[in-house]
Amino acid sequence: MSKFTRARTAYVAISNWWKNFTWPWKKSKAPKIRTPTHTSANVTGTFNSHFVGKMTGVIVDVVGFGLISIGYLIAGIWGSAVIAAIYFGIRLGTGFRVIQKQDFLVIERFGKFHRIAHDGPRLFLFLGIIDKIKLADTLAYQSFTVYNGDKAAELDFKDASAPVHANVWYAVANATDKKKSNWGKINAAIYAYTYAYGDPKSRIKEVVDGFMRPVLQSMSLDEAQMEKTSSGSDSPSVQLLKDKIVRKAMKTLGCEFDPSKPFVLSDIDIPAPLQEARANRLIAKAMADADAETGRGIREAIKAIKSEMPSITDDKAIETFINRVGLKTIENLNGANFQLIASDVGGVVRTLGVGPKNGVQQP
Repeated sequence: MSKFTRARTAYVAISNWWKNFTWPWKKSKAPKIRTPTHTSANVTGTFNSHFVGKMTGVIVDVVGFGLISIGYLIAGIWGSAVIAAIYFGIRLGTGFRVIQKQDFLVIERFGKFHRIAHDGPRLFLFLGIIDKIKLADTLAYQSFTVYNGDKAAELDFKDASAPVHANVWYAVANATDKKKSNWGKINAAIYAYTYAYGDPKSRIKEVVDGFMRPVLQSMSLDEAQMEKTSSGSDSPSVQLLKDKIVRKAMKTLGCEFDPSKPFVLSDIDIPAPLQEARANRLIAKAMADADAETGRGIREAIKAIKSEMPSITDDKAIETFINRVGLKTIENLNGANFQLIASDVGGVVRTLGVGPKNGVQQP
């Protein structure tokens, strides 16, 4: 390769590098969107930190390496080694973090948004002093309590009022973006989740309560109890997923509900008087069912007697049934101590069929 060709290749490489180089104070040419605390976030989710934040990191590192150089000039290699050990020990001790898979940290520098750090080893600038963790969260599905059984969680059902216990399941960012590793949109969702409202979980709770309270209060207690395990197309959870206003509110927050279990109604605290009344109703219903079953049995028994003796009347069939029931009762006594008083006890016993086969033994 000639000298001219090598020079041309080097020139092209340097030119391409210079075109793509961005100074810390140079603004992105991408369209901007306004955010609560930072106005230079572009729509692709690639955020540019403010100038002071970036230059602070550069200045700290320059000062650190300057001290190492001074140590070398004063005490030679050992002096620079001691200063380097102190400097990097402080940097690593105050700024090194290992972020677990699917977790993320939103970092602010001097009170302004700086960057979003995802899983892996990360080095921050004097964490807690210069850099601050604004939010530590996860991209995985998570849940929190929206109704915890207190007075605020009391719902007025159609037939009574009762506190409820319920959780909501959601995740930061869209599941499709996470599958495609679209980190621009993921970071944009994280930013919205962090800064759109002061407390994103409180806002999610407001959205869920605003939708679920009137839906649940249109039901009776029994219907609400059945909804705890319901997964039909008209269940409250499915209605929550399909509601356009709810979906828009969640998108503004940068998160979405778990499609398999967005809202879980775990329990209803039914008041003690109402529980007693419900128990009494269940007992009365069971007794009524038992009486109805007994009535069906009696009718079938009388019907069988009439089929055995077609010429018998209804009254005689009922009398025969009663007599048979009485005889069966005596047979089931199993040796109980009872006395029959009649002029001919042996005949009575033989008639009832409960004595010895050869008659009553005489004393």
